[in-house]
Amino acid sequence: MGHSINLKHLEHVFEKLPPLLKADHLEAHLQIDRKTVYAMASRGELPYVRIGRAIRFPKRQVLAWLAQHTYIPPRLANLYALET
Repeated sequence: MGHSINLKHLEHVFEKLPPLLKADHLEAHLQIDRKTVYAMASRGELPYVRIGRAIRFPKRQVLAWLAQHTYIPPRLANLYALET
């Protein structure tokens, strides 16, 4: 079974981003299409906040979501454990 990636590592990658991310941020940093970001949010697969008509993605919740959905093969788990 895989292990979740170290959240500290992901925080380092995202540290310069604002607390509430736009779909464009996720598109650029996760390398997925903006339409996919919105589709995942509408299906309840990605955490988001609606502010009026705008949709924003709370950075902390996105980081936690990424950590929960990251698969690390068991043979590589020790490498990630050393990064804590």
